[in-house]
Amino acid sequence: PVFRRGDLLGRMAADVDALQDLPLRVLQPSAVAVGVAALSVAVVAALLPVSAAALLLCLLIAAVAVPAVTAWANRRAEAMQADARADMTAGVVSLLRSRRELVAYGAAPQHLDLFDAHDATLTRIARRAAIATGAGAGIWALCAGGAVWAALALGTPGVRHADLAGVALAVTVLVPLAAFEAAAVLPAATLARSRALGSGARVLELLGTPAPVPEPAEPVALPVHTPWPVTLRNAGAHWPGSPSEAAAVHAIDLDLTPGRSIAVVGLSGAGKSTL
Repeated sequence: PVFRRGDLLGRMAADVDALQDLPLRVLQPSAVAVGVAALSVAVVAALLPVSAAALLLCLLIAAVAVPAVTAWANRRAEAMQADARADMTAGVVSLLRSRRELVAYGAAPQHLDLFDAHDATLTRIARRAAIATGAGAGIWALCAGGAVWAALALGTPGVRHADLAGVALAVTVLVPLAAFEAAAVLPAATLARSRALGSGARVLELLGTPAPVPEPAEPVALPVHTPWPVTLRNAGAHWPGSPSEAAAVHAIDLDLTPGRSIAVVGLSGAGKSTL
């Protein structure tokens, strides 16, 4: 495949940075969330087993259903956002490389309008992803509230019949809040995982691209001697119609022979490019 310069920049910068999210925003938060959730269920089970079962059920629904729904809703948005970012980056690089020509020919406003269109596309994609993320957060809050109300409903009869201490009831009600707060990173971790996997696929696609100009297996040796040395004697150049004293270069003697290297040094406007 042929990659645009801006697309290459995006793959080598944004996508490589996104790969770093895998251990930082996926593996470590998920491990902490699972550990805290398991400990919370164990604590509640020691006080009121039926409440622990309700807490485990709510945690499973929230930890499995919410990330799955959020990831499904954001998968298409992530793919579209990657393409839109590549278009934006390619446009920025093209504008910077061709800024003089675009300004000279009065075409800069049209290219700036393209950036407005790319920005509108990115905003629309981000809004769609935010709606899905907000819906997942709402479902998560409902599961957390359901776990708290279940603990309260299941523990109240035990307190009324003196089978459960009031302090124990408070623990069974408050522990689910801590468990859900610690596990609240799972939906974001799922999105980060999806984003990192997509970035990894794009980077692997780039790494698997064959070199456009492969090195020959048996390169041909360069000629040791060339019959065409470059020689200048009293050379000069000036604009047609301008006086000779305003020449860009004047009275230049130069010998370029095989193996010789020279450096052309001078102030800006001294005539280096003309030479």
